[in-house]
Amino acid sequence: MYKGYRLKVNGTIIENLMIVRGSYSMMREQRVIDSYHDANGTYCEELSPASKAIIQFSIRDRSMEEQAAIAAAFSSRNVSVEYWDDTTLKYDTGTFRVENPTYTHSYAVRDRIRYGQAAIVLKEN
Repeated sequence: MYKGYRLKVNGTIIENLMIVRGSYSMMREQRVIDSYHDANGTYCEELSPASKAIIQFSIRDRSMEEQAAIAAAFSSRNVSVEYWDDTTLKYDTGTFRVENPTYTHSYAVRDRIRYGQAAIVLKEN
């Protein structure tokens, strides 16, 4: 049952309002273990039953305080993620590799920085 969030990283919920509308996607990376043409000439593939999840999304423009929370959630290379699985319509968990997020500045004035959107890619180990 959906609990109102899509991601929980190392126990911290990434609020839906932090995710840019329309940017979130979750897919299964299926690995082909064999491919062949059958007697009718139809191309066939055998897929590995265990597939790994890939989660992609963008974080919206944010304040320094919000950036501190995001940077803390994705501070290590491998993170524990609870995520909404769109293929099973339930939550699943896994260890994911964080693919080098880049944090850009929209602008900086005096003692404040405003951060621009950041793309986040998580690949299941």
